[in-house]
Amino acid sequence: WADTARSVEAPVLTAGAGMIVSQALASRRRRAFDRSLIRYTSDDPHIPPAVVIPGIMGSGLLRPDGTPVWLNLRNAVGHFNLALPFKLPLSECRDDLVPGSLLGTNGFMPRLFGFTEYYDLLDLLETAGFRPAKATGGAGMIHHVFAYDWRRDIVESVRELDRTLEALAEARDDPDMRFNMVGHSMGGLIARYYLRYGTAEPEEGAPVTWAGARRIQNLALVATPNAGGIHALEVLLYGNKVGLSQATLAAPVIARMPSVYQLMPPKGAAALVDHKLQPLDVDLHDVETWRRFQWGPFAPAPVRRLSGFTEAEIDAYPPFLDASLA
Repeated sequence: WADTARSVEAPVLTAGAGMIVSQALASRRRRAFDRSLIRYTSDDPHIPPAVVIPGIMGSGLLRPDGTPVWLNLRNAVGHFNLALPFKLPLSECRDDLVPGSLLGTNGFMPRLFGFTEYYDLLDLLETAGFRPAKATGGAGMIHHVFAYDWRRDIVESVRELDRTLEALAEARDDPDMRFNMVGHSMGGLIARYYLRYGTAEPEEGAPVTWAGARRIQNLALVATPNAGGIHALEVLLYGNKVGLSQATLAAPVIARMPSVYQLMPPKGAAALVDHKLQPLDVDLHDVETWRRFQWGPFAPAPVRRLSGFTEAEIDAYPPFLDASLA
């Protein structure tokens, strides 16, 4: 029976792998584009550069020597631990990984995991006449991908975006340069915060200053969770499967990522319902809510031990949670 099963499984797996590879390769085919949709010519010096800000998990992560650790085949079997340290302030919650390229554009493996939309977007921009900023030295119709460490505090990514835009403006020798931006998912939150507050530290009740408007001409938000997303709470509590791996983005790993807490529905939102589908009066950004439902660091001791937390990490988790929810 086992030999028969293997003889049946082998061609099925081979056919399935062939279909996946075929689809991934098909995503690289250049699409037809009607250039009459563009009002300007490619040599018009007044066309603003386009800046693409991907969503969570959309940027590759590399070791300092350039070795990719996200996303590759080893992530599908839980090879690399992406957890950040429990450190405060949140600006110090980092490791030695650095942002890489936009997933699905340079590597074949990410397309096998379904990251094809970003390739399509850059394909569309380049068909319309935009060229990568690195290839042109910043001159002419250009696009730039703002890759960032999507695990870290969103405000830290906002400040890195500001430094990137300043550098692009300097490369074009235009101190008043403004950009057209496309922000996808979490990338839209980064762009929106920058537009409204610039690089200012978030404070409750702070007025909108539109400080980032000096660098943004147009902003398109694509699938951006402006009112938060309850899925963020789900992955904080239960993790997120990657390929065959439950470990790569297990709950104890995601619990160390400040950005995921910032994706949750905001204070005052009716995010949870009871067994009768009636809204629960709870604030997901209140530590007492987490204590009440025994989530995260307040889970029963056996659950915390099974999650792999050390005693030192269990002690560091509550203040880290408090800072991430603020």
